[in-house]
Amino acid sequence: MKLGSPGKLLIGVLVDPPGLRIKGWAGTLVYLREADYELGLCNGLANWDESAVGSIAGWLTHRPGQRWYQSDSGYPGIEPPGWLERELEGAGCSWFIPLAHRIAAGEKVPLEEITAAYSAANQGRPMPRGTTDELFAYAKQHGLIK
Repeated sequence: MKLGSPGKLLIGVLVDPPGLRIKGWAGTLVYLREADYELGLCNGLANWDESAVGSIAGWLTHRPGQRWYQSDSGYPGIEPPGWLERELEGAGCSWFIPLAHRIAAGEKVPLEEITAAYSAANQGRPMPRGTTDELFAYAKQHGLIK
């Protein structure tokens, strides 16, 4: 598989706890679009849903409903502030959190700094870059998703 197509940089992969996987579910890619530094969460069963793309500032303040398995009550409620940070930490992407805050504050963080931070946090591996399909294939090939 050839990676390197311009477009998206793989930040990491969010995976639900074991036993909660829907058959055929792959996981959720977290990627940064090179063109505009928008953050995308891409998931789905077959054709990847790319509807969850927005500004990093917007994602940092996003408070979705809690997942059903996070609560003993019938309605688990809304996530407390810090949802994106918790998701990134859970996916092993805490290296991106300080960069996300800088980008959200309006700083023009160089792409080289982002890719260097990824490499430093991932045993020197280069940051995967490509289309959505290429990034999902990469994640599958490297055991990040099933």
